Amino acid sequence: MYCIECAHENDNNATKCKFCGAELHRELDDGQTRKLIQMVHKRENVARDKTNGGLVRVVLGLIFLIIGVLFIWLSFKQQSVPGVSSTITIRVFSVTCFEFYVALAGIIAGTTLLIWGIIEIALQKKNLNEYAMLVAALRSGTFVQINEETTKK
Repeated sequence: MYCIECAHENDNNATKCKFCGAELHRELDDGQTRKLIQMVHKRENVARDKTNGGLVRVVLGLIFLIIGVLFIWLSFKQQSVPGVSSTITIRVFSVTCFEFYVALAGIIAGTTLLIWGIIEIALQKKNLNEYAMLVAALRSGTFVQINEETTKK
């Protein structure tokens, strides 16, 4: 059963919304149906905003990962090694230089942002699909506030 004040789903036998405390209606008239559609659209907008935030985190995560990889490359320092006939210059990876710590911070921050963004996008995609199906059922007239089969169980 959906609350027309906040569009959250409640148990079928509930009389008040567990999220906002509003009285629940077992059957909806046209005005209440329109109000529920409006509330679902508001929740859709919030989910889209969160999806956009997830996309921003994914992009920032990728940028930080690229910066981290570039700084790993900069962590290789030239070192002179005396050879038999002349001095040889080689590149040695240094974990004590500033570039290594920037690389480490970039990779940690980038990975965290990337994972957080992907999780946020996945969760909001699920919510957006639910809202779209609910609005479609409300508009087509196939929406039933209480499913009799689940009430009997």
